[in-house]
Amino acid sequence: MDPISVSAVNTYVKALLESDRKLLNIMVTGEVSGISVNSISGHMYFVLKDKTASIKIACFKTYAQRLPFVPKDGMKVIVQGKISLFERDGQYQLIASDMHPDGEGEINKVLEALKAKLSSEGLFDESRKIKLIRYPKIIALVTAKGSAALADILNVISRRYPLVKIIVFPVFVQGTEAEKSIVSAINEINMIDDIDTVIVARGGGSKEDLFIFNSESIARAVSKLRHPMISAVGHETDVSIIDMVADVRAATPSAAAEIAVPDIGAELMKIYSSRRYIAAAIDRYTENAKLRISESYESLYRSIDITLTGYTTNLFNIYTDTAQLVDSKLSSEKKRVYDFTKSLNALSPLNVLDRGYIYTTRNNQQISSIKEINLDEELILVFKDGYVSCTVKGIEERE
Repeated sequence: MDPISVSAVNTYVKALLESDRKLLNIMVTGEVSGISVNSISGHMYFVLKDKTASIKIACFKTYAQRLPFVPKDGMKVIVQGKISLFERDGQYQLIASDMHPDGEGEINKVLEALKAKLSSEGLFDESRKIKLIRYPKIIALVTAKGSAALADILNVISRRYPLVKIIVFPVFVQGTEAEKSIVSAINEINMIDDIDTVIVARGGGSKEDLFIFNSESIARAVSKLRHPMISAVGHETDVSIIDMVADVRAATPSAAAEIAVPDIGAELMKIYSSRRYIAAAIDRYTENAKLRISESYESLYRSIDITLTGYTTNLFNIYTDTAQLVDSKLSSEKKRVYDFTKSLNALSPLNVLDRGYIYTTRNNQQISSIKEINLDEELILVFKDGYVSCTVKGIEERE
């Protein structure tokens, strides 16, 4: 027998393994150990072991991205795939095409432990949750590109509230890269100040499909968000850890869209209703004001009329009393003037002249004694009906 190379042996053994029908599609259960993901290729590697043995597992990127959950060390899983040989090292391995947690008990045990841990740190407390903004301007949407969840949310929001701007952050929602991409998107959103509301959404699926949203790293990223967040993962009966950390949980992606924005039609109806109510209230107030002004005017008019009537009566009484007093005073003064005039008339020299007497003046000065007269002096003799100019020719003084 001629010797052959190591490579030839490994190639032959690989061909034998991959030709065995039993080994072409096999399911193996065990505990995950030493899991790692190649940062360049995206391939995932770990060891699957039980109490007495172990086998290497290789899950290439194409299958790893489609995994419904992220395997962790110590987790019991069922791996489905084919047995092959890694020719370079001469080690056989299981090439995984699918993987699931081994039983409800295993999943629940891991999940309950994480819930207890996060709850003790206050991540589920209502006191730390942020109230949604009623009229958001910008919504950040974290979901799978081209997914039904994305289409449903965009459709509902465009119908209900087309004024809002939606920024889509496409992520993987299952598989080995899902956890990292969701955390990265949430952290990126947290650095944007203008975001009003965040929606993280994924359509329905099995528990295994939704298991990624029980991730601790996703829960912690959500808890640090500065913006209010709505989780919309799966259906109404599906509750994940992200739902418990989120500020609001929606039963479905469509429900999340309805929660995130108001119905613009209903809002406009409220505005129209408010306008009608305000207009009616203004009309009522105006009518009441007019009535009050009218009543006040009438009351003021009556008050002024009564006051003016009183003033008019008082003025009339004062006028009457004053007129009577003036008349009485005038009558008295007339009588006094008459009596005085009569007395003056009695003493008037004109009355003396009426009896034939005259009086003598010089330069309009009355002369009452001959001692005031000189010879050849011109004097005026005043009679009742005129005067006479004369020259003094003689003076005879009475003894």
